[in-house]
Amino acid sequence: MITMKAQISLELLIVFAIFLVVIMFSLSSLQGITQRNNEFYQKLEMAMIFEDIADASDNVCVLGPGNVRKVKVPTEINISKTGDNITVIGNGQNYSRYIACNIEPTTIQGTIKVQNNAGTIEYVK
Repeated sequence: MITMKAQISLELLIVFAIFLVVIMFSLSSLQGITQRNNEFYQKLEMAMIFEDIADASDNVCVLGPGNVRKVKVPTEINISKTGDNITVIGNGQNYSRYIACNIEPTTIQGTIKVQNNAGTIEYVK
C-alpha cells in the first residue's frame, strides 16, 4: 500500500510532467509564430525597397535628363526592364511596375543615386 507522502510526491511528479509538456508545446508554437513573422517582415521590407526604387526611377524619368534621387538599399537586388516594366529581384522575391524610360540593368546595394542620363535611368553607387 502506498503511503500518503508517496502518493503526494507521485501526484506532484505527474503535475510537473504535464506542466513541462505544456511548456514544450508553447515554445514550439512560439517558434513557429516568430518564424512566420520574420518571413512576413522580409517580404514587407522588400516591397518597401521596391517602391522606393520604382518611385525614384519614375520621378527622375518624368522630370527629365539630369535629375537625381538617392535611395538606400540594405540588401543586394537586381534591377532590369521587362517589356515596359521595371523589375526588381531580391531575397527570392520579384516586383514589377510600369515605367516609361529605359533602365540600365544592374545589381545594387547600399546608398545609390537614381539618375536620368538622356532618358535612360541609371543606378550609381
